[in-house]
Amino acid sequence: MIKNEFKPIKKKSKKSIYAIVEAIHSKVSLSEEKFTLLGLRDGYLGLSLFKFHLAEYTNDASLTEEANTLIERAFDDLNNEYVSGTLYAELLELGWYLEYCRRKKWIDTDVNAILTDIDSLLFDLMDDEKEKLNYDPITGVLGYAFYVFSRIDAQPSYVQKIEEVVEFIFSIKVENEDNSCHWISKLKEKDQVYLGITHGSAAIILFLRKAFDFIQSEELKKEITHTIEKACRYIKNSEYDSHYLVFPIVKEELKYSSTYSKNYCYGDFSTIYSLYLGYQFLGDKEGMEYAKTCLLSAHARGYEKPFLDSGKSLLYGHAGLAMLLRSLYKQSNEDEILPIYNDRIDFLINSFDPCDEFLGYKGYWNQSLEHTNYSFFEGLIGIGIELLASIDKKQAFMYEEFFFLES
Repeated sequence: MIKNEFKPIKKKSKKSIYAIVEAIHSKVSLSEEKFTLLGLRDGYLGLSLFKFHLAEYTNDASLTEEANTLIERAFDDLNNEYVSGTLYAELLELGWYLEYCRRKKWIDTDVNAILTDIDSLLFDLMDDEKEKLNYDPITGVLGYAFYVFSRIDAQPSYVQKIEEVVEFIFSIKVENEDNSCHWISKLKEKDQVYLGITHGSAAIILFLRKAFDFIQSEELKKEITHTIEKACRYIKNSEYDSHYLVFPIVKEELKYSSTYSKNYCYGDFSTIYSLYLGYQFLGDKEGMEYAKTCLLSAHARGYEKPFLDSGKSLLYGHAGLAMLLRSLYKQSNEDEILPIYNDRIDFLINSFDPCDEFLGYKGYWNQSLEHTNYSFFEGLIGIGIELLASIDKKQAFMYEEFFFLES
């Protein structure tokens, strides 16, 4: 696998991007009371991540101190009977974030000692999801499995957990007559087949691709290769003949909708991302060229109606597309990806409005929640980090792993 040296966007944008990031930092720092949750996705650990990355870029020690204080707050809250409807998910996010901080050398803490008991709980929860046949990366087994990847360096025995998940994925695989395969999502009451990265085949391809490097069994490795090949074939065979989207989001659905999602969470880009990396894993140059053609086609179809503009966030908006394209560019030799990435960054720059309550970056979904427009996944923090990543020459931004992407 060849990684391109990441080339930041044109120099004339650097000053304006940093001004936007500073404005975002001021906004979220003044709104810290909005972060009542602990987690990385929606809580104040996301703010800690932002401050650490900004400190890394600016060499501002005060930001590092503030970021550490937020981590200390998390432990204080947990020691004082912290209660949340998403507690287990937040514990996973805490563990994953601490591992990220350890690798970045941001903290000097025995992370392994802290996480051992949390890991035991998370493994029990993962087994519960296996019983439900729920592979989903957001609500099920794969979310825990991607966390386990972050822990293997400290706990090599956890490779066994990855092998168990691989076997689970094989056990629920649906084989098709055209020598392809797919998986049935348990996200909703109705059985459905998703293709994308948050609920579907794309996430499974990325998991298996990553698991291959840790597994010793040649038999399992062979089966991983065959499964990725079949999953890529299924996605390719699902391409629309003529449609606004290149691929369906859910098989047999949304073909005649009035709007179509086009973001990291739902839509063509994450499906194509996984398809390209699947073919790359297989050494299939023709397949990689096909995936690149799909990407160029998806971009050429634009971002205006009938595509749903769900804001600018990492999860649902244009920052997430930029993150995904940046990751794909670094993993490939495809120079055609860079201008598509720059196009999304330019869009974010041009959306900035210093007079707006949310600086021109108000979200679309979940507006009843106070933290939404500020959070890492759905709000200003995520947008700010991705903008900062666009002018980072050191390739120090690896947070896309929290979105199951290659960093």
